[in-house]
Amino acid sequence: MLKLEKEYISCLKYLVAMLYIQSKYNEALELNKFVESKIEEAQLLQSQLYIDLKITQGIIYAKLNKFVEAQAETEQALLATEKLHGKDYYLSAKILNSMGYLSRQAGDTKTALKYHLKSVELAKKVPIIDSIEITKYNQNILTLYLSDNKLNDALSIASDSHEILKRIYGNMHPSYAQSVNNLGIIYLRK
Repeated sequence: MLKLEKEYISCLKYLVAMLYIQSKYNEALELNKFVESKIEEAQLLQSQLYIDLKITQGIIYAKLNKFVEAQAETEQALLATEKLHGKDYYLSAKILNSMGYLSRQAGDTKTALKYHLKSVELAKKVPIIDSIEITKYNQNILTLYLSDNKLNDALSIASDSHEILKRIYGNMHPSYAQSVNNLGIIYLRK
């Protein structure tokens, strides 16, 4: 019976995604809440299905400009991840990065910076994490430092990303060129 319930929930999640793609966010949110009730009925609150649901719900709330609700859903996803996977630094880093984005969208740059810094800290603990992923997280931090005019902090983050990109791609790649541009912007503002 559990396998059938999981398949049913997966089909409903697919329908949520289809509504989301069609920009029918309110309908997607309602269906996602229904999916949540089915997950609860099936006693799957300690599952990856539940984590995915909470992340999806957070994204939908963000699309509806309900950032407080979006952040609350994402925090629940983080707690569920820790319960299910223990200290899964990779998943936690991705969720914290999302929480930073949501905080920034809500205008809370101080909290956003806290989440982004923590996401990089956790990402660096994962031996197999792609260094490119860390540079993406760093870009979020760089944006916040620049908006707060914290140029020394911005320079440190931009330099770290620059070195990673140079090591991975060499100096003839668009991502590397963007990192040079970031450094130039910081030096111009200093």
